[in-house]
Amino acid sequence: AMASDRRRTPQFARAIQKRLEGKAGEWSVLDIGTGPYALLAIIAAKAGARKVYAVEAVPEAARRARLFVAKAEKNGDVRPGQIEVIDGLSTEVTLPEKVDLVIAEIIGSVASEEGAHAT
Repeated sequence: AMASDRRRTPQFARAIQKRLEGKAGEWSVLDIGTGPYALLAIIAAKAGARKVYAVEAVPEAARRARLFVAKAEKNGDVRPGQIEVIDGLSTEVTLPEKVDLVIAEIIGSVASEEGAHAT
């Protein structure tokens, strides 16, 4: 999981921060497959995204993501409403606006982690 990946998570964070540099409060972001921790969505919000749409297809993961977003809001890490967790497949949801940046980490280090290998 990205939450415990000490190699890839910092790389994702640096890339998101670099891309949002100078765009604080302007850009909206789509996080496809946000997962139960909404990790990249929270990173994008902390990096200054105006709005983050965190799409998650697995209902339980979306429910847990909302809890992590609420905790980040309560801690003052992100603004209330800055991150919106949306249930559904990215190919089937309709966002209220065109986004400026799309981020996704939908396949782990090993293809079988996400069922991406041929069976």
